[in-house]
Amino acid sequence: MYWKIPSNETLKRVGGLVALLIFGALVYFGFRDIDRIKELFLAVRWHYLLSASLVYAVGLILSVVVLHRLYLQFDVNVPFWRTFYIAFLSLLGRYIPGKLWIIGFASYISRSIGRDPVRVFWASIVNQAISIISIIPFAFFLYWRTRNPYILMGGILLSAASIGGSWWIFRRNKIAFGGFKFLLLSGVYFASWLLTGVAFLLFYRGMGLSGDPGVLVSVFPVSYLIGLLSFFAPGGLGIRELSLSYFLSAYLEPSSAAAVGVMFRLLTTLVEFLLSAVAYLMYMADRPED
Repeated sequence: MYWKIPSNETLKRVGGLVALLIFGALVYFGFRDIDRIKELFLAVRWHYLLSASLVYAVGLILSVVVLHRLYLQFDVNVPFWRTFYIAFLSLLGRYIPGKLWIIGFASYISRSIGRDPVRVFWASIVNQAISIISIIPFAFFLYWRTRNPYILMGGILLSAASIGGSWWIFRRNKIAFGGFKFLLLSGVYFASWLLTGVAFLLFYRGMGLSGDPGVLVSVFPVSYLIGLLSFFAPGGLGIRELSLSYFLSAYLEPSSAAAVGVMFRLLTTLVEFLLSAVAYLMYMADRPED
């Protein structure tokens, strides 16, 4: 008798379920101390949370600048506002188990407005690679502060894989793309991640909590990357918050760290859905009539 190998769809469903269980466990663990949660909410400075939301939104929009330049490099000639709605509509695809959904959504949307989905696919892959590369400096900073060797090893391996993969894609598609342009786009993406890290710092400080500002700015991009690489977890659900809780445990008790991770997920998801709603309205106004 042979064991039947699970299908890809089965693995996605199981992965999504595991991610939900992890996230649910963090919610339970983080919010079971109601008195502590009340203290956190009473200490909230709401203008900090509003500032965190706005800074996070600006960071996301800045990342679209990189995607737009890559679209143009791959001869996907669209104005910036079209790249905006392609990016934020496809962003919703990451909440479906299987990381390629976000790229698949981008290809589907581009086809519906008469653009080559294959070119969009390759441009999106390179965009993900540049996104990973631009997070590595935050990982190196965390290594310097925590001396965790796994962070250093992971940063070096991911950098090499992302650069090599991008080079292969450019060669495959016969696209001239110099190292200076690559570094420039990585720098723009780094600025995007820096803003999202500052957003987390504002959120954290807005709850009346203290910690090393440099570490607090770095932990969110690195936790985001860990969630991104957890292919079974839709949107890194549960894994990002678990990583964030691990890094925050140097400053907070475990339950408070878990609660902060979950609450920041809720805030960032709200911002992403608001931007996606704007993108959907733009798409519906632009989509050709059938």
